Amino acid sequence: MNRRQFSKTLAGLAGGVALAPLARAAGSLPELIKIVVPFSPGGSNDVFARALAQQISQTFKVNCVVENKAGAGGAIGAMQVARSTPDGSTLLLTSNSMITSHAVQANPAFDPIDSFAHVAILNKGPSLMVVSGNSPHEAMPSFIESVKAGKVQNYGSAGIGSSAHLGGEMLNHALGSNIAHVPYRGMANVAVDLTANSLDFVITTVASVSGQLRRKHLKAIAVTSPTPSPFFPHLRPMAEHLPGYDLEAWWGVFAPAGTPPALLAALNQSINRISSDAVMAGLYQQEATAPVSMSPDEIRRFLTIEREKWSAIARHRNIQPV
Repeated sequence: MNRRQFSKTLAGLAGGVALAPLARAAGSLPELIKIVVPFSPGGSNDVFARALAQQISQTFKVNCVVENKAGAGGAIGAMQVARSTPDGSTLLLTSNSMITSHAVQANPAFDPIDSFAHVAILNKGPSLMVVSGNSPHEAMPSFIESVKAGKVQNYGSAGIGSSAHLGGEMLNHALGSNIAHVPYRGMANVAVDLTANSLDFVITTVASVSGQLRRKHLKAIAVTSPTPSPFFPHLRPMAEHLPGYDLEAWWGVFAPAGTPPALLAALNQSINRISSDAVMAGLYQQEATAPVSMSPDEIRRFLTIEREKWSAIARHRNIQPV
């Protein structure tokens, strides 16, 4: 999403969402709420956080600001929130990378489940199986044949523990292959090398490669969700050929562990309603994702399944802890 599109979205959000002042009923909310984004400005995490901050400000009649705290693959910002006072004044907005990176950590700085109170899962959607625009593959069957013939040598990712890394290893596990992982520092150079045929594939979100897909420098041959995606009706799920393959990108909001249950419930209900608004749904749609509504207990169960899934892949593939 470019700056002009984001400005239009914020203008639409300025109309507000009709919400009850749930937080006031649950107890006094801090006059200043900070949403920590553990990555640099400009990405999806940042865009979602700024739109959400504006709606929280309007809904709760408080000041809500965004602070970018990048570093260590998101761990620095996450730790700041985990160590904050559990009074609703500090929230974390992050993605599924919180879980995938934890799966390969030798000495993780925090627990993605127990170190936080679970406020909301905002949205989720599939990643894409992407190859070079001049690749002979148009769908998974021919790609799988090439893997079995030893013709697929490597894949790229934004780094060890990223969803692209674990997604590639899930493919290796499903096929019994040993395609080499090539980690990069971010997705920009992955897309460049994939276009130049220095890499064979990448599994990534549409936002990471949207420009190259439009220009046909790259092409998507499958979605990673277990069922077809309305965002990509021409693409079939990888799970049709690799049973059990399931990778969906998601974004969520978290608070420090120990946040009072009444306050947590109020934030959960209000943010779920904000997230399902047509304007926010339109914002998510630009990332090929849809709104999600879960209770704190449902979020905990969801995260537990996610952690078990990716930890199992790390073990099966013997990924060395970092």
